[in-house]
Amino acid sequence: MRVGAVERQAAIQTREDARRIERLHRLKAALYSDPSLLVVDFLDRNPNLQITAQDIDRFRKLAHDLRHQEQWWWPVMSAWSDLALQTNSPEAALHVMEALRRAILGLNRELAVRKGVSVTSESDAPSR
Repeated sequence: MRVGAVERQAAIQTREDARRIERLHRLKAALYSDPSLLVVDFLDRNPNLQITAQDIDRFRKLAHDLRHQEQWWWPVMSAWSDLALQTNSPEAALHVMEALRRAILGLNRELAVRKGVSVTSESDAPSR
C-alpha cells in the first residue's frame, strides 16, 4: 500500500470507529435507562428465544445496576484514579489505599473478608 492509501484507510477506520462509538453512546443512553428497551433489543437480536418474567427482572436489575454504576461509581472511581496518579510517592499512594481499605472494612467487614480485603494493614503487621 502506498503512503496515501495507508493514510486514507486510517482516516476511514477512524471515521468508522467514531460512528460506532456514537452509536454505542446512543444505545447505552436509551437501552440502559429504560429496561423495557433493553428487553426489546434483546428480543430483536434473539427472535426465537423464549423470555420469562425472571429474564425480564434480570434485565431490569442489569439496567438499574448499569445506570447506578455510571451515575455513582464511575465519578468516584475516576476521581480515585486521578488521585492515585497525582500521588508523588509510594507512601502517599499507600495512604490513599489504606483509607479505602479502612472504609470498606468499617462499612462491611464480612464483605471485605469475602472479597479478600486484608483485615490488617501493613502498618499493623509486626516488624521483621
